[in-house]
Amino acid sequence: MWKILIIYFIYVIVKANRKAGIIVKFKIFIYRNTVKKGEKK
Repeated sequence: MWKILIIYFIYVIVKANRKAGIIVKFKIFIYRNTVKKGEKK
């Protein structure tokens, strides 16, 4: 039973990390776009 819980726990952590990674990439993408717009002005 505890093995299932550990596997589930790892799965949740991996999913959360992946989601966080996507958010970070998205923020970096937006930041770069705003910086480029600032340079053009």
